[in-house]
Amino acid sequence: MAKLKSFTIIELMMSLLISSIVISISYYAIVFFNIQFNHYKNKSATINSFLLFKKAMQNDFDKSGFIIDSPGSDIMLFDVSKNKKISEYSFRQQYIVRNNISGTDTFNLKNNVHEIEYVSDSLRIVKALHLIISLDSTDIEPVFIKSYTSQELIFAEKTNNE
Repeated sequence: MAKLKSFTIIELMMSLLISSIVISISYYAIVFFNIQFNHYKNKSATINSFLLFKKAMQNDFDKSGFIIDSPGSDIMLFDVSKNKKISEYSFRQQYIVRNNISGTDTFNLKNNVHEIEYVSDSLRIVKALHLIISLDSTDIEPVFIKSYTSQELIFAEKTNNE
């Protein structure tokens, strides 16, 4: 009678045990990397939103003739030559909304505090805007400064008094 070559039940059980350990480790690694990737993706989206906001705000500050702070934590940017509103920013705790001629933009940024410096106490014309924006656990403090010509200030004062 010829002897058959085969695996014993113990050898089969050991191979099943080793393969299940390898599969569980690789599953844990996939889950771990997926969590890390989602965290990185969310952080990247927040930073991208901040950079877009900073660029839009700086661009609007540079293009505007004068900037007026209105009640309700809104800041309006005006064009001197056409005497019309270019943009309006609304600051809320969880987001910042920008309304302008081309549409509405919402920046999902945690806006903790904003402080406004005025040209003079009698006018609500903004000279500088200080923000504290939270990106995850880091606070970033961008400052936007507007320099005025005398013509822009005279026009803004006339518009503000009307």
